[in-house]
Parts: sequence; C-alpha cells; structure tokens
Amino acid sequence: MRKFKSIKIQGIEYAMGHLEDFTFLVEDCRVRVQFSCHCFTEGRKPTHTPDLFYNHAHEKRAFSMERYRLSFSLPDIIRNIGNTSVYHSKTGNFFFIRTVEGLIYAVFFRAYKAKSKDCDVLINVESAYPKQNMTRYGAPVKFPTVIKYASKGSKPRAGKLVHIKKK
Repeated sequence: MRKFKSIKIQGIEYAMGHLEDFTFLVEDCRVRVQFSCHCFTEGRKPTHTPDLFYNHAHEKRAFSMERYRLSFSLPDIIRNIGNTSVYHSKTGNFFFIRTVEGLIYAVFFRAYKAKSKDCDVLINVESAYPKQNMTRYGAPVKFPTVIKYASKGSKPRAGKLVHIKKK
C-alpha cells in the first residue's frame, strides 16, 4: 500500500510514488528516509479550490503544484548529500539548501535513532519548498555527523554561525 494517495485535479492524476520510504548507507549506518506530505502540500488558503484539498493522517492541507514538481528531486538530493554540511534550525531540526530549477530549495529534516532492527537511523523529511529569502547564516554540521549522533540517540551541538553556502 502506498504511503501517500494520489490526487486528481482537472482530470490529471498526480501520483506520489517517488516519495516512498527508502534506505541507504551513510558510512556504516543504515538510514531510512521518510517524507511528510509537507513536501508536496502547503497550508490551506481561502484561494484554494476544494479539488486541491489533500488530507493525510490528521493533516488537512492543499496540494501545491510547485512543491510537487520539486519533490521529484528530493530522493536523489538525499541520497547524494554525502559529506556536505547541514545546518541547525531555530526549531530543533536541521536544514540544507540546494538550487533546483533555479530556485532556492530548502529541505528540513529530523534524524532519530531507529526503533526497528532494519535500520539504525530514521530521517523524517518534514518539509521542502522554495524559500528565496532563506536565512544567510547557520550553524553547520556535516551530514554524517548528524547520522552518527542520531544512531546513539543524541544530536550534535550547534557551533558558531557561518555564511551558508548554496549548492
């Protein structure tokens, strides 16, 4: 069974299969990645028509064509993150920025020690969307370091703020 149901808008069906969970290795850790519906939806607005409404679990949001289109890049972006820096956010998660289709694309995630035996770390990609006015400074940490700490049930401390490099 698929994690996210497809949505039909004006006779066109938009499938979400590209956002199914997957597992990959980061150094010696097996990391499972899961995505939230915030990667292809946005908060409901009065301008949204009912055909855009998307309900997942207990969330009621609106399908976003732009977020959906950009979400096709997410699995490969995560798989190829390598040893690059990610940044501590003000809300306790991590984020990184990539340029996708000429847009500043911000990806927010949390990393946890896995509770199952089929992986060591669980990454929940909480949201991903274009954010042209993204902060210019952040406290960096290498992605494998986040994974190493998460595998032990902890989180690396935030260091000093530096200018964020956009890739």
